[in-house]
Amino acid sequence: VMPYLDGYYEIAQNLLAGNGFSKEIHPPFVPDSVRTPLYPLFIAGLVFVFESYYAVLIAQILFASLIPLLAYRIARQLLPGRERLANIVALILVFEPLTVHLSVTLMSEAFFSVLFLGGITFFLDYMSEQRKHLLVYTAVLLALATLARPTIQFLPLLCIAVIFFIYRKDILTAIGHSCIVVGVFLLILAPWSARNFVRFGNPALSVQYASVPYDYLVPSTIALERHIGFLEAQQEFNAREGLRNGVGDIDLANASEYKKRIMPLLLAHPIGLVKSVAVT
Repeated sequence: VMPYLDGYYEIAQNLLAGNGFSKEIHPPFVPDSVRTPLYPLFIAGLVFVFESYYAVLIAQILFASLIPLLAYRIARQLLPGRERLANIVALILVFEPLTVHLSVTLMSEAFFSVLFLGGITFFLDYMSEQRKHLLVYTAVLLALATLARPTIQFLPLLCIAVIFFIYRKDILTAIGHSCIVVGVFLLILAPWSARNFVRFGNPALSVQYASVPYDYLVPSTIALERHIGFLEAQQEFNAREGLRNGVGDIDLANASEYKKRIMPLLLAHPIGLVKSVAVT
C-alpha cells in the first residue's frame, strides 16, 4: 500500500537527512510553517530506529486499536451504568472505515486521536475526583495532541471554564487548578512557538489559521455562489490573489496580512458563504 503523503513524509525525510524541518525535496530547504512537529518527529524516530516506514504503519495500527477502548471508557464516564451503550460506541469505532484507512496512511489522525481522547478521559476523571495530578496528565496529553494537530489549541479554555464551574464557590482553588492546566500546556508548546517566532517573527503554532480559509473556505464560497467546480474556483482565486504557488505562498511571516483579508473576501460572496455554512 502506498501511504498517502501530506507533507509529513517529506519533513520526516529531511529530518533524517539533517535538512531541518522542511517539506522541500530540493535545496534550499525552507523551514515549514504548516505542520506542527510531533507527528513528523514520531515518523522520523521510528524510521531511524527500525529503518522502515512499515514500523510507522504498525505503530499507527496499534494506536488506532486504542481509540475504541478510549471511547468506551469516555462513554462509561459520561453515562455511568449504561454499559450497553458504551459497548455500542466501541463496536461502531472498531468497524468505522475511515479510521481503519487513516491508520495505514502517513497522516496524523490516529496518532492525534489517541492523545486527544487520552486527555479527555483524564479530564473526566478530574471532574469526578478533583485531583490535581489528573490535570497535569490532561494538560500534557492535550499539549502533545496540539503539537500533532493544532486544531484543539484553544480547548484548555473550555477545561478552565469547567474548573471554575466546579469550584464556583472557591475561586482561589479554581485559579490554582487553572494555572496548572495553563502552565503545563504552555510549557510544552513554548519551544515550538519560540522556534516560529525566531524563524518567522510569529509565535503561532501553525500558519493554517490563515492558509486553510484561503485554500478551502473562500474558494468554496466562490464555487457555490457561481455554480462552478471547486478546483476552477480555487485556481481563479489564487490567480486573482497573486498566489503563484497557492497557499504555499502563505507562511507565518505574512500570515497576519492574509488573515486580515479573509473576512472581506468571505463577505464579498454572501450567498456562497451561507451555502458553505449550510453544507458544513
